[in-house]
Amino acid sequence: MVVDTSNRLHVIGVGYGRTGTDTLKEALNLLGYRTFHTKEMFENQRIFDHFDEQVFRFDHAELRDPDLALVASEGFNATMDMPLSLYYKELYALYPEANFILSMRKSPEQWLQSWKALIDAVSLLPRFAPFIPNIFMVDRYQRWLMGLLHGDDTFLSSYQRHAHSAFLKVDECPSAQGMPFPRANSQAQVQRQMVGMVVVANTALAVGIGVVLYVARRVSRSGTVTANKKD
Repeated sequence: MVVDTSNRLHVIGVGYGRTGTDTLKEALNLLGYRTFHTKEMFENQRIFDHFDEQVFRFDHAELRDPDLALVASEGFNATMDMPLSLYYKELYALYPEANFILSMRKSPEQWLQSWKALIDAVSLLPRFAPFIPNIFMVDRYQRWLMGLLHGDDTFLSSYQRHAHSAFLKVDECPSAQGMPFPRANSQAQVQRQMVGMVVVANTALAVGIGVVLYVARRVSRSGTVTANKKD
């Protein structure tokens, strides 16, 4: 499949997080798209800094008015997951010819269970591994998102109601081309990944502290021996 790489979005995911957005990203990438997901936001300093300055850093969580065209200007031509899925109205006005995909879970209860597992796992990082590179980016985004979603009781119901006006239009999929449909970022995988990051980070910290203490002890002993020889 030949994908148009011009600076515009061709596929826009308007589904909530934990509705298979990472799997859809992998599927789109197999088709030749370069898909922007939450993970890519943390890896692209220019995009994160812009959203941080325009959206995340404020005390009162709102969508505000970021430059949504910035994502396409950085070479992405498809998007999945939040925060961009929350701007589906603005993205439709900006890219009316794009294909919009609304992903959903089988039930609100199933989605909530998966969502809670993600939030619980991510919340471990600032508390137990604050020294992981760029952890402040994850924490800043997470605080904004929680403030936005849970600070306004009407936000979730309004989003769900209006997002259903988006449409699903996919011409090709990996399975149709003889490739197995990808499966990524399951609830169990997220939990294992987050716990693993905490364990690895704290193990590295413990080893670092051990090395520092060992070197300090050797230096101290060396200084003591030198002083004894002088005496």
